[in-house]
Amino acid sequence: MNFANPLALWGLLSIPAILAMYLLKQKYRDYPVPSLFLWAAALDRSDAARPFQKLRRNTLLFLQLIAVLLLCGALSGPYITSASRAGEILLVLDCSLSMQATDGRFAEARNEALRQVERMGTQGKAAVIVLGAEPYVASGFTSDKASLSARINALTPSNRPADMDAAAALAQAVAAQGNPEIILLTDSDTAFEVPGRAVTRFLAGQNADNTAVTRVSTRREGERITCLVQVQSFSAVNISNSLALYTDDKLFSITNITLAPGEELDVYIDNIPADTQTLVARLTEPDALEADNEGYACVYPETARRTILFTNRNVFLENVLAILPNVELYTGDPANVSAASGYYLYVYDGVLPDALPEDGHVLIFNPPVGNALFETSAAVVVSGFALSPAGTSDIMPDVDFAVLKAKSLTTPDWMEAALTAGDVPLVLAGQQEGRQVVIFAFDLHDTDLPLRKEFPIFMYDLCSRFMPAEALAARELYVGEVIALAPEPDAMDMAVLQPDGTNVKLAPPFPALPLSTANKPGLYTLLQTRADSVARTLFAVNLLPGADSDLRRTSTASGYVTETAPSAYTEGSIDLTPYILAVLLLCLLVEWWVYSKR
Repeated sequence: MNFANPLALWGLLSIPAILAMYLLKQKYRDYPVPSLFLWAAALDRSDAARPFQKLRRNTLLFLQLIAVLLLCGALSGPYITSASRAGEILLVLDCSLSMQATDGRFAEARNEALRQVERMGTQGKAAVIVLGAEPYVASGFTSDKASLSARINALTPSNRPADMDAAAALAQAVAAQGNPEIILLTDSDTAFEVPGRAVTRFLAGQNADNTAVTRVSTRREGERITCLVQVQSFSAVNISNSLALYTDDKLFSITNITLAPGEELDVYIDNIPADTQTLVARLTEPDALEADNEGYACVYPETARRTILFTNRNVFLENVLAILPNVELYTGDPANVSAASGYYLYVYDGVLPDALPEDGHVLIFNPPVGNALFETSAAVVVSGFALSPAGTSDIMPDVDFAVLKAKSLTTPDWMEAALTAGDVPLVLAGQQEGRQVVIFAFDLHDTDLPLRKEFPIFMYDLCSRFMPAEALAARELYVGEVIALAPEPDAMDMAVLQPDGTNVKLAPPFPALPLSTANKPGLYTLLQTRADSVARTLFAVNLLPGADSDLRRTSTASGYVTETAPSAYTEGSIDLTPYILAVLLLCLLVEWWVYSKR
């Protein structure tokens, strides 16, 4: 503690004067009495000749001494110094999956961020960047401590790993607005380099052993269902645990497992009931990170969709569609394409009806020139151009094939190019009134795609895109993905019921929006309203396998590891005078009350 006016402490010399007033004997008055007999004993014990008397307990004396101490203290101008920031700081707070660890590392990092904000001086400023899979600025530079603290307190760990490089690039851009000191608050010792800037790293938490469920998948063969669960150890010692499998929320089996350091174990579970819809694999023993102890999968029935093919003897299409398990194939008369109805998928090769069918999805190869549906011109040679995926559609997988020539198509407003060769669109995709439409502008005979071994798989995936359950079964979904969901042809409404009970509307209007809020692992339900029923399709979303499950790091230290503490502090002061005066006023009020009661 320091004093702005220490000479005022000389006022404490008044304390002896106050004590003297209570030590001096009071002056006696003479009173006539009829007899001194009863006073004799008292007179014998008194010493009238001494000027002082024994100090007695007195509440007023105690209150007056306190009042003098407080008054002198207030006049001396006491204050205390504190370290505060006069400059700018940029706080980068890790909100990735690993920060959910049970040792409280996120709370530790967040509290340190709050402490840095609280210690800012009146001229100090701070900004906050959230370190996650998609880093973002939670607060720009401001001196408003309340606003900064509220933003920091609102942050929680996500279910995705951190992108250190993206966060470093964002930190560099934000730091360019001034000259801040960058403080990284994380549990990782992964490199975090901001060009031209020094970074102070605060390490939260400690090294910890962990075990994770990294994959849950299923295989159906008739009435037989087999589940594969992959479990991985992120530990330096042997780990024993138990793996429980739940089928439709009921415990089906428990398997005891032991993993060596770093081992990845495949656990096969057979004889699962044929009517099972959902599977949940769960490690029963708690560990350092509970979030990755569960994995999810859905079991889909083997359903073949009614599909009709119109073609002039394209044996490539006929043969591949005939062997696909999700297709119940019918062939139609190319001369009477407009008469067909009642099919789930319509495939046209070299022919088109006058109007698209209203009750099914549409797949078109080699649209004829001059058709009534799409503006199509004569074929152009595209063999000299590299094929490039385009647009937002993922309809074209990574299949390497060559195209000699393709029809020149004008892209309708409701479609987009999914594959191009130079400026020529080769594949178009879109939705119209709930129906999915995909157009291949080339004849399969003008490509080497049918000759490649990937062709059957390509066609299976392509047909699965039109079928909600099959499309979901064909891929593994992870948190944070933007998930495109295939509508039923007669769907009037689409929504997704999420694991936390929230309902996300996707359509109408059509084309349906993709699901962009799958931020938690668990079981989701696609709801599609029809004229007379609601179709429900389950799908599973999991954590990215092992992405943030390894809680071990090279450094065993914690706290500030690059510097003893952040720099750029200045001395600030807190004036104690107002607080002392408030106590002095209270003391005087108590003294008055005590005196008035006498």
